[in-house]
This record gives sequence, structure tokens and C-alpha cells, in this order.
Amino acid sequence: PVAEKLKPGGKLEAFDKIATIVPPDSELIVQATLPDSTATPKVGEPVVIKITNMQIPGIITEASPIPGADGKRRIIITPKVPASQIFAPGLPVQVTIKDQQT
Repeated sequence: PVAEKLKPGGKLEAFDKIATIVPPDSELIVQATLPDSTATPKVGEPVVIKITNMQIPGIITEASPIPGADGKRRIIITPKVPASQIFAPGLPVQVTIKDQQT
């Protein structure tokens, strides 16, 4: 990973991505990977996003039962709170769909 290359003595290669610049007013999404044992949720289903000691409501905006090229199924969630209040790009979160966790 690029993080290893950014340590003292590391070497970046051409076209290595080291940052993503996102406009502050852009829409925030959360991408979650579904475990194999989890049924594919429906678009519009409410979820809870947990980050540190906060619980933020969200809604599933994309979900497909078909795995991506890497074999993982993903869902896209839109939080119901402005991004500037709670998130930073790449921040790990926990998503709860009803009584299941992803």
C-alpha cells in the first residue's frame, strides 16, 4: 500500500495515489462490504452508522446481490447528517442493517 511508501526510506512510483481531493460541499456516501452470510438489503432500507461514540441514521441508496470483480458484495449508504459534522474520507465506520452488522 501507498502508506508504506510514505514512510522514511519509502519510494513513490509514478501514478501512485497519495490523496483524494473532495469538494467540501460534495455528497457523502458510505460504502460497506457485506459478509457472505448476510442477505442483500433493499434500497431505501434504513441503517445506523456507528463512528466512535455516535450513531448516525442513514439509508441504503445502492445494493446488488451480484459480487464485484473482487468477489465482495457492497452497498452504498447515504448518511442523514452533513459530512462536515462527523466524517473524514477513509474513516472506518460500522454499519448496522436491522439486527445485522457489516
